[in-house]
Formats: sequence, C-alpha cells, structure tokens
Amino acid sequence: MGSTYEEVKNMLGEGKESTSSEMGGIKTVIYTWDNGDGSNMNVTFQNNKALAKAQAGLSRKRADVNMEKYNKIQTGMDYNKVKEILGDGELMSISEVGGSNTSIYSWVNSNGTNINVTFQDGKSAAKAQFGLK
Repeated sequence: MGSTYEEVKNMLGEGKESTSSEMGGIKTVIYTWDNGDGSNMNVTFQNNKALAKAQAGLSRKRADVNMEKYNKIQTGMDYNKVKEILGDGELMSISEVGGSNTSIYSWVNSNGTNINVTFQDGKSAAKAQFGLK
C-alpha cells in the first residue's frame, strides 16, 4: 500500500482506468489489469497513493472446505490459526483506511462452494460461506 500509480505501472504495465471521482478534494481512481482469461486485478488510488487492491481468478488452487470446518472459525482468530483449519487461502482484497487494515481471504472448492473470511488488523472479524453442507 502507498505506492503511486507510476510505481504500480512499472510492475504491472499500463492499467485501464475503470472509474474516477473527486469529493472533498480527494481524488479516487480505480485501475484494472485484465489477463484476458477472466482473471483481473484492481488497485484503488486516493490522491495517487494505492490504498486498496483486489483480484479475481489469478490463482487456480482449490480448497477442501466444508461446513464443519466453517463452524470452527471464530471471531478474533489470526490468519495462521484459520489456515490450520482451512489450509492456505487466496487473498482476494486488502485495504488500509484510517490506519486500519482489512483483508479478505477466500477458500473455493472445485464445485464453487466457498468460505470467505474478513480480517481486520490481523484478526478474523467476519465469515461467510456459500453452498457448503
């Protein structure tokens, strides 16, 4: 976080500006990098400093998660404790706003059922699941 668009562009190449706004003297721009296979990455800049990034489909790893494992995830666990239960997750997004860090990890089974866990300042704060039995 905190990189300028030029610094990110030097790493990833030219991004496509997908949205832009200005409010209260703060300019927000979201750039997208598409891979052509449906996977992509977005970086949000405020006043030319990266404050959030998100991705979809960049990793093809598959999880082995179920409702029993989902129910073991408790508020306040750190990522390593969640990883002991679910295995390695895929970082979907990360942001830093007002000194608080938020990251979302996802575990997706081969059939699309999944678990998402949101971490705030390193501790699990919310969880969600789709289609688990």
